[in-house]
Amino acid sequence: MKKIKLLSIMCFMTLLASCGNTTSDNTSNGGSNISPWWTTTGELSFDSDNKVVFNDVDIELATVVTGDDLPRFKNIVERFNSEHMGKIHVNVNAYNQNSFEQTIGQKISQNDTPPDLIMSHQKAHRNFADSKLIQPFDEAFEKGKIDFDISNFANNVASYSNLGYEGYQFQIPIDAQSQVLFYNKELLTQINGGILPNTRSDLINLLETAKTRMNDATFYGISGSTTDRDYFNKYTFLTAYIQNGGELYNTSTYKAEWTNENNTKAFNDAISSINELIDKEYFKYNEGLSTALTRFCRGKSLFLLAEPWLAETIFKNYAELNSGYTIDRAKEEIGGFSVAKMFALDDSNANSEKIFGDSHAFLMASTVKDINVKAACAYFCKWYTEDVQAGVDWANAGHISASKIISNANEYQEDAFIKEYITNFYLDIDKFVTIGNNPYYSDIINALFDIATNVTNKDTISSLIASKQQDYNDMIDLRG
Repeated sequence: MKKIKLLSIMCFMTLLASCGNTTSDNTSNGGSNISPWWTTTGELSFDSDNKVVFNDVDIELATVVTGDDLPRFKNIVERFNSEHMGKIHVNVNAYNQNSFEQTIGQKISQNDTPPDLIMSHQKAHRNFADSKLIQPFDEAFEKGKIDFDISNFANNVASYSNLGYEGYQFQIPIDAQSQVLFYNKELLTQINGGILPNTRSDLINLLETAKTRMNDATFYGISGSTTDRDYFNKYTFLTAYIQNGGELYNTSTYKAEWTNENNTKAFNDAISSINELIDKEYFKYNEGLSTALTRFCRGKSLFLLAEPWLAETIFKNYAELNSGYTIDRAKEEIGGFSVAKMFALDDSNANSEKIFGDSHAFLMASTVKDINVKAACAYFCKWYTEDVQAGVDWANAGHISASKIISNANEYQEDAFIKEYITNFYLDIDKFVTIGNNPYYSDIINALFDIATNVTNKDTISSLIASKQQDYNDMIDLRG
């Protein structure tokens, strides 16, 4: 059912693109020769300090966030609204991520209650730009005299911000997120004197030691959901591929080159790194979240592979399944650890610290015309990515800030949750990787997802990789 939904989104976005920009080449699309598809009306007012004056400006914000992190996001926005009462008010509307691009695309293209501001996954944003559904922030920053510097953001996510249109600021980075590891501190002390692994080799040695010392057929070094949630296939498999030197696609042609010598080795190493964990019974594969979580909380696994925004759920379950425990005690006994370096078969591989995942970013809809609304959108985005308390609150929802202004602040670094978990989940935010500015993101993600779901089929996965590469590249040729 999910593939059908993704296909419908892809077809819809392709249809929109065919009515707008049909070129995918950065040189043709980007740079100063771009012909604006957006318009601007109205005038801005400024106070005696030459700061823009906002008077009861309403912003409709559409977000892809719908899970446990939505209440925290709304609380952050409500604080902004309270601080800017009578000036700017942001209304938050959440939409299901499986149909987000299609729903928001239709609203904008048909001018049917479109949002002003969009908060969604970076991977889909190139299509929004190519389909003329969004507009750059540059005019709003300039006319509103609002200082903004993209160099204040993590390198990789910042590099995607022009969406292939050189010289334009189409998106404002917010954060990054992938799968991470939670671990049982008491068990680690029993098994290994409390020492966490620093390399893949260390991890294997630790898991073997754990298996031997626990001497329990129901114990696994790592538990994690692989059956009822897609994050292992979406994030962790591609993290393993990238850590072993794999390239997602040719950034000039967008075509996959998965069967060349380097990428073939990277796929083989990634597949081997995962299957080693499964075959040696270090990792309980084919397990749902509820079972994996219960296993971890009952002390039947050392690590739990999960999403960072599940932290509160993990603490709550740990407290409930251990008699007499409080959530605070659960937090004391559970630590945070990174998947960085854990899948690289060569410990010296320069890519070993890379992590693949998603990144949220802000976009402004092309239907926004009033310069007062445009400037208000730009102002809110700047506030959200520079207000340290907003960054702390959002990190406590499981999302590491992409803003260096926030991440370098002492208040952020000393926050208890960030210090114990977020900082340990991601060793270097500059080494965080997403799908990038690929106009065929849905197609390539689907192809890689199909490969990931067959990771244990060692005899056929090589032919599957070649087949998926051919299908994906043929699709690019067909679209021209």
